[in-house]
Amino acid sequence: MNQALRRVAGVRRTRLQACSSFRCRTYAISAAASEENMRKLASAVGSDPRDLALDTTLDEEFAARQEELVPSRPIEADERDPQIGDYPVIQISNQQLTPRGWWDQQARRNFGDPIPEYDEVLSMWGPDVPPVPPHIALYQFSLVAFGFIGFGFFCKYALVPDKPAVPREYPFSGLITELGGLEENKAREEDIADEDE
Repeated sequence: MNQALRRVAGVRRTRLQACSSFRCRTYAISAAASEENMRKLASAVGSDPRDLALDTTLDEEFAARQEELVPSRPIEADERDPQIGDYPVIQISNQQLTPRGWWDQQARRNFGDPIPEYDEVLSMWGPDVPPVPPHIALYQFSLVAFGFIGFGFFCKYALVPDKPAVPREYPFSGLITELGGLEENKAREEDIADEDE
């Protein structure tokens, strides 16, 4: 029996033991019985074959649903390198192991443990295993960044008081004609002769 089937069987058995009502014990699966037998039974009873509820055992149900339950590819792909032969394949980083109870506590290894093929990556001195998945880390970083930006806007617009006085306004477009006009008040252009002096 496949490992996935065993897992589902355990869940189903506990559900059956927990629930004693007839509704929970009935598994109506038309795929468990052949279509021919279903038609014969339906004609004998005088109803539609799809309306019949069959009490099937778990083995019959798993046999009927085996194509659904068996994954299309193995859950743990065991693609062995032909050059290593029967050397054990270790795919867990030493950083994820418990910190105590090792012969070599610094490297988290016992005496005689096989060294992984990718020891430089899976050892304690390899790249750090992220404690937070990347999508959650990006979410948390964006929350903090938007929090700082929001706090900045709050300080700029809500905490800065208004000016205590109104800026001075002059009539007649700021007294342009009274002050001699725009041409009179332009800055003087400097030419090369003025620079020498």
